[in-house]
Amino acid sequence: MPTIGISTWSVRRLMGPMYPGLDLAPEARVADDRFGPGEVALLDLPNAMRERGFADLDICHFHLPRTDDAYLDELRGRLDAAEVRVFTFLVDDGDLSAADDAARERDVAATKAWIDVAARLGARYVRVAAGLTAAPPAMLCAATRA
Repeated sequence: MPTIGISTWSVRRLMGPMYPGLDLAPEARVADDRFGPGEVALLDLPNAMRERGFADLDICHFHLPRTDDAYLDELRGRLDAAEVRVFTFLVDDGDLSAADDAARERDVAATKAWIDVAARLGARYVRVAAGLTAAPPAMLCAATRA
């Protein structure tokens, strides 16, 4: 049976701060408050969703303020209690196609760690950023003809 879901990106102004970067941190990650202070923390979002009839959630990695075991367990518990499932976990940073070997290896390792976070939260799918390297113009032209 189809369900209705939302993305944390769709409610970014409601949630407020983002926590950009790929670093996982047991302590609070550095907040970017460009969308204001927010009214609903990620921990409270599952219950707010269920009250409004939403069952699926796409979570952007940069909406997690921490990635320690206690926080992830608390979030998973609240998702389960509200009967909200993480449909897709979005790792929206990193350059998996970086020409620099060290940068690419660093971002691949960090992305793999975020995939482990997604698994802990019960995500059905994970979408990762393919990279920041621009495609050659000929490739872009070919893609538009396909």
